[in-house]
Amino acid sequence: MLGSNSSKYGGYIAHFAMAIILVGLIGSSMFVTEKTDYVAFDEEADTAENFVIDDYELRYTGSDVETMPNGDDILYRVEFDVYDVNTGAYIGHVNPSVQLVASTQQTKLNASVISFPTEDLFVVYRGVNDAGDLSMDVRVNPLVSFAWVGFALLMLGTAIALFGRRKDGEVSSVSKKESRGEGVDGASDEEEAREQATA
Repeated sequence: MLGSNSSKYGGYIAHFAMAIILVGLIGSSMFVTEKTDYVAFDEEADTAENFVIDDYELRYTGSDVETMPNGDDILYRVEFDVYDVNTGAYIGHVNPSVQLVASTQQTKLNASVISFPTEDLFVVYRGVNDAGDLSMDVRVNPLVSFAWVGFALLMLGTAIALFGRRKDGEVSSVSKKESRGEGVDGASDEEEAREQATA
């Protein structure tokens, strides 16, 4: 459908994609809302206070400790349901965790993310403090999806441009061959005419 203009349109798409990626990167780095706080936790009752950031409310639903199949990693996980502060509507569920490697005593933080068209809710659990409170690091990253869409469009535009150049190269090669063939036929006709004139 794009025909001989594939390279040009592919370039347009790629440049447009770069603009979208730039918007996404700027938005996700400069306009991030981050809240780091301790959430009061009652281990006996297995209850915790709610955590609010922007339009999101995280409500504690439980926690568990899981030993991984390798027997060396231990997963400390907390569970939260996420609700809209304004409407009270249920949005989703997050379960961030801390992974402890028993043999080395090293820890790894496993974030839990809920993605929306215009922003991501990024939830990190960092463990507990001396008072037993949950250490939470929650971020609202806007426009992250723009960057992913931009990368997809960039790949599409690049593929279209490369395909267009390949097709143009094939057409050019065929044209050159046809041009050389016409030259040979012309030369053969001229020689035949000379032979007839001589005879």
